[in-house]
Amino acid sequence: MNLWLSYFYGTIYLLISLVSVLVNGVLIFLLLRHKTRNSFNLLLLGLCGVDFFMSLTGTFLTGMAHIVGPSLVQFPVCQIQGVIMTFSGLSQIVLLSAISFTRWMIITNSRFRLRSSQARRILVCSYGYCLVIALCPVLGWNSYRPTMAGTSCEPVWSGGSRRDVSFNVFMIVTGFLTPLSIICVSYFKIITTVRNNSLYLKTHNNV
Repeated sequence: MNLWLSYFYGTIYLLISLVSVLVNGVLIFLLLRHKTRNSFNLLLLGLCGVDFFMSLTGTFLTGMAHIVGPSLVQFPVCQIQGVIMTFSGLSQIVLLSAISFTRWMIITNSRFRLRSSQARRILVCSYGYCLVIALCPVLGWNSYRPTMAGTSCEPVWSGGSRRDVSFNVFMIVTGFLTPLSIICVSYFKIITTVRNNSLYLKTHNNV
């Protein structure tokens, strides 16, 4: 890659990292300071926290690798960044699915109340689940390798071995497709419920 182009990309990544850290930092501060914070806000706090962590570490390392060179992303930094980025990416979509499911339950069931203990268990289980998946390549199921640009690390996607393929399928299904399905179904149910309630109110008022 052209040296100046690499510097440009590195600067962009560092700016993204800085902006994300500042924005998520402000959101975390507001959520912690809010006097009426509820159990649902704990999930939002967990989502902002993991994004803050990814921007401060993984995205920052990618930007520095563009500026310093691929030598920065070598063992063990490559494995550390791979775990951070995989864990953070999976955690975000898993928490988004938990948030969407919780919203569906709150809207469709007036008796449902999300307790603080439940929100904390959701966070712990989500983080633990994603961390286990992120650590699998370090423990021998697939592996983390530098990308073609040599500025970040990711699981081996093009590997033809049974070990690599099985992990890739497992992570895509359990870490992406399943949470995405939960998000789509939850918001479909929310839209359907709101629409039905709106039609009921219009019909009731006309009567």
